[in-house]
Amino acid sequence: MNILAITSSPRPYSNSRTLLREIERGIKDKGEHNLVSLDVAKMNIAPCRACEACRGKAGSECVIKDDMIKVAEEFRKADYIFMATPIYWWDVCAQLKLVIDRLYCIDNSEWPGKTFHLVITGQTETSNVGYYVIKNAFAGMCEWLKVDLKAFCVSAYDETHIVTENKQALADAYELGLSL
Repeated sequence: MNILAITSSPRPYSNSRTLLREIERGIKDKGEHNLVSLDVAKMNIAPCRACEACRGKAGSECVIKDDMIKVAEEFRKADYIFMATPIYWWDVCAQLKLVIDRLYCIDNSEWPGKTFHLVITGQTETSNVGYYVIKNAFAGMCEWLKVDLKAFCVSAYDETHIVTENKQALADAYELGLSL
């Protein structure tokens, strides 16, 4: 299976990045899958211009020549896609939102059969509306694209709940990677 792991937090030692690294460690330890990791916060990805050039005649592609070309190529190849994000204002962070909007360049026929797996961390309990908003937005998108959706949410809201000290969350993330 081809697995794509995308981290999007602009913080180098973020909670979402930490969890995704544990998932990746489990995937690598299992040793059965092809894993590609991308840090979109470090990439040059411009916003979608809504020009519709990518939806033109067959073979058309995005007119913006930036790092999204590589990201879209990896999305096309992947069977299973992890997207890790912190909650910013009850939504995904801007760096991941840029990627999501630019995924419009991938034809709808290329999506069925893939699985999206969200890794969401926030500074509130997982019952907070931010987790709900993100999961529901992705649920709608995935239903339309015929993509399976899973979510792994962890609360990291104060010094007693930081992910690096949450042994259960780290173990769960590692086990998730092993389970694929």
